[in-house]
Amino acid sequence: MRRLVLCEGPADIVALREIGLSLFGAEVQRNPPSAGPAGETRKLFLTIQGGDVEITAVERAKSGLAGALATKLHGLPVDNRSDDPNALERITVLFDPDDEPTEKLCARLADQVAANAKAWKLDGTSGDWIARRGASHDVIVRAVHWRSPGDVVGGLPNLQNLERLLCHVAALAYPTEAGMVERWLGEISKAGKKPSWKTACTSGVRWLNPSPIPSPSFSTRTRSVGRTCSLPWHR
Repeated sequence: MRRLVLCEGPADIVALREIGLSLFGAEVQRNPPSAGPAGETRKLFLTIQGGDVEITAVERAKSGLAGALATKLHGLPVDNRSDDPNALERITVLFDPDDEPTEKLCARLADQVAANAKAWKLDGTSGDWIARRGASHDVIVRAVHWRSPGDVVGGLPNLQNLERLLCHVAALAYPTEAGMVERWLGEISKAGKKPSWKTACTSGVRWLNPSPIPSPSFSTRTRSVGRTCSLPWHR
């Protein structure tokens, strides 16, 4: 059966690719057919545990997720039967909650499906649905958000997103440097600038691990944290 992951951008694709390769023995099926304006990957095809997974970065980031879900459901062929081994079995919408409750994104997903994929009905609780079209066409639909157990330091906002998770991994991989990163973030705040998780992630991780090949410690910690994640091709 085939599975589809809709995500906000290329950074999500890179993270899922590394987690899939490191934890689940995933294989890259083929090169993506298209890329973004800067050459970044916006589509990736993996084989994981015998199943095919397509990971797609939607247009307009988070604001484009609901429309992409409705468009995908609306465009599914009539013969997408639940008992067909080549049919689409699952769609996962992966997102950063940031500063809003996860229920808001789930409500937008449901509203878009009701408005633009009228043949489909979402049954179940918020973010944990079975999309049904008629008696025999069922697709599992899940909304899954990035989340991290890491602490908030250096004046960073108490938000959940991919960058916060990566910062948590870096702090575990380089415990002796965590204090230096915290002081660096504090200096940004003292300078009158507002630090963000994206700034902390891109600058901090490059500083701690400047080599294009992740250190053994960083890779080990990524696998350790990844085992606790609810990954979108499983949930």
